Amino acid sequence: SETVSEPLLAPVGIGPLLRARGAPCVVGPLWASDARASALFYDAFHAALPHDGPHAALTKAMTWLRELDDTGLRAWVDSQHDAKVTAAATPTLEWCKIAPDERPRPFANPIFWAQFSLLGGRNFR
Repeated sequence: SETVSEPLLAPVGIGPLLRARGAPCVVGPLWASDARASALFYDAFHAALPHDGPHAALTKAMTWLRELDDTGLRAWVDSQHDAKVTAAATPTLEWCKIAPDERPRPFANPIFWAQFSLLGGRNFR
């Protein structure tokens, strides 16, 4: 599986550096993350952020990803109205079809959603 990004709290992690430079909050993975799960997580996080703030948005995005099933994934792809997103999501949709009974929620394993962490965010506006 494809991985993306450096861990948020690596020995010289970007999270503390961005906070030190004035970022009100930073969200990132604590370990190397699956590219499919990360893309879905960050989309859900940023959709919830303006309405719910960073802490609730983090929780909502993690819960949404954990509970996402084939039907929900297809609905997400359809909602994007973007041919590039549809093309990029096709392998993930096919992956979900391989064994739908064995994988009713393809991102339910904590390895896909538990790595995301929030630094800061108390005074986020």
